[in-house]
Amino acid sequence: MSLVEIEELAKNPKPEFINGQNLSSLSLQDLAIRYRDINSQSQLFKGMILLEARSRFNSNIEFGDWVQSVKALCLDGQPARTRYMNYARYFSNKDKAGISLTACYEISRPENADVADV
Repeated sequence: MSLVEIEELAKNPKPEFINGQNLSSLSLQDLAIRYRDINSQSQLFKGMILLEARSRFNSNIEFGDWVQSVKALCLDGQPARTRYMNYARYFSNKDKAGISLTACYEISRPENADVADV
């Protein structure tokens, strides 16, 4: 999917992405859990996308210029994009069960690399 298609999907979501679940059958607790899980998954995936894009540039400056040229990527500020990338870099192949998203962000910060696995 191209970035133009992603931007278009963000403006006009396809019904299958919205109506794929019968949410009325879920309890309030299940709805909250689903919301939390989807939020975590989306932020992990955003980080993975940004890491892949970053790998295609020779410098952070070139990457930053590209990010600024893509409206959809600018919806999240630079600190959020950095958090997503750190999160994806550290947790893409690790179990996050029982760890809050906020704690995942803290664990995945580069300055915590020496203690993150503890």
